[in-house]
Amino acid sequence: MEHIYFVNAHPDDILAVIGTALKLKATGRYELHVVDATHGENGLTGVASPEECAKLRTAEEREVCARLGTAPTWLCERDGSAFASDASCRALAARYVAAPPRAIFTLWPLDRHLDHMMASSIALNALRLASGPSRGVMKQGWPEVFFFHFRNSMACDPGVFVPLTEADMAEKCAFISLYRCQNGPKMAEDEKLRNAHFGTRVRVPYAEALTRLQPLAPEARSVLDGIAWS
Repeated sequence: MEHIYFVNAHPDDILAVIGTALKLKATGRYELHVVDATHGENGLTGVASPEECAKLRTAEEREVCARLGTAPTWLCERDGSAFASDASCRALAARYVAAPPRAIFTLWPLDRHLDHMMASSIALNALRLASGPSRGVMKQGWPEVFFFHFRNSMACDPGVFVPLTEADMAEKCAFISLYRCQNGPKMAEDEKLRNAHFGTRVRVPYAEALTRLQPLAPEARSVLDGIAWS
């Protein structure tokens, strides 16, 4: 079974590509890995302490990931002040070496939220470390890399769209609503509007939007074959 990574800044960032994750899971060909740079501990400032917030958001992420058939892992960054630290990049690189990625999905690197920018930096720098001339190198070639577009993304012009039906969107909203401490139902409403907007690009009810990092060789097979339009 091949491995697909979703590298995020916070618990709940994966909400932008839950539809894609579910479609990939349904193929039966891939093991999904969800990696969060932080525990989102500053997401309830003025309401709960960072420790209490991290506990809530960690539990919610575990619940969502369990429904995706996986378990999340965390790096050592802190919500609101994340960096592509050497420790985080090397920890993720070690995961890449242990279970080489067939594809990586991470946040678009131009974003109003610094943590989102750092998540993509960690994902790519870890890939550089895992692919380089060092001990413990991945045993396969460079994976496909996709950036997903979140509510804070800037200057993005996605070229890959994963269509979602009404039923797909309802399932996605049910997942997002599990992020209760972050007002999941409201996030689901916002994401539904965003996906309806992307859907107009490919004339379907809803779609998730992605940008491919590098062109795919003409003879190569994409993990999104049969799932996405580009």
